[in-house]
Amino acid sequence: MQGLIMLLAVLGFAPLFCILKAVGKNRERMDSELQERHQRNLQNLQNSMTHTADLSMRSELDQIVDGALRTSDYTPDFEKEGPTEAYLRYFQATHPCPHEDDHMTIVELELSLQHYMEAEQELRLMVPDYMNYPLRMRYVNALLKLYIMTGRTELALEVFTKYQDFSEQYLMTESKGILSYLDNAATVTALAGDFDEAERYCEAMKYYIIQQNITDMGYLLPYITKVKLLFMEEKSVEAKTLFTETKRQIQNFQSYRSAWNQTFLYDLLDQTRLFDASAMPNSVLDEEMPEIVFPASTAQESKQDGSNEMPTLQI
Repeated sequence: MQGLIMLLAVLGFAPLFCILKAVGKNRERMDSELQERHQRNLQNLQNSMTHTADLSMRSELDQIVDGALRTSDYTPDFEKEGPTEAYLRYFQATHPCPHEDDHMTIVELELSLQHYMEAEQELRLMVPDYMNYPLRMRYVNALLKLYIMTGRTELALEVFTKYQDFSEQYLMTESKGILSYLDNAATVTALAGDFDEAERYCEAMKYYIIQQNITDMGYLLPYITKVKLLFMEEKSVEAKTLFTETKRQIQNFQSYRSAWNQTFLYDLLDQTRLFDASAMPNSVLDEEMPEIVFPASTAQESKQDGSNEMPTLQI
């Protein structure tokens, strides 16, 4: 452990190590609670996992997009347009026998387009214990996002607790996906009612952005996370004030790498209102959040490093 701390200090991650260590103080309490919940929910979860994934489901929109792609020379461009229905179908068509990395890219595209059923079917086919660490980190972020956005709080908390040690140790040396993870962690702990812990994860996002001198759209992510936490804490006045201020920041921000980045941030900010606890009767951990349904979006997370390779949709 002493050698690890010295290594993190050299890499500039020592303060972040302290933050991640601090936010884990409540693990024993959460583990004990999860054990009780796990026994109660295990049978239902096992039953749901035995269903065979039907990957053949096709919507009318799928057929329209496929038809358009067949009759046109148009090639969707992720860098210019972001994650769109056309790009998802194009990626699937050009990866008929996808490797694990490609499967995860499909999942991330499906999550960004709110195709939650299809994303879950893909995730159920994956075995995280046999994945390399970068892919497993993407898996954890994808599964957390799926359970958070479909209102399955207990499953989100179970996944977070199961993979917390792995994720935070991995992210001390490899930063890809760190902002997505910290946002997911802040959301999950807030849903569990631990707002102090959630605030520490949000502060870790701010620290990392300052430390790494991030100037693209990732710079605005902690503000959006904070709005979400304020809504869940039923601080509606503060949440709505910060919501308006953050919307103005998104509008006036000058450092977008692609035109679709702004739309992504608008959508992400708008989704924070889904977590307004004052609008959720009986919104406690013992009762799942209501199922969330909202229009499909063409926006999703981009890589903050600005490289031209196919992004993993993690920040």
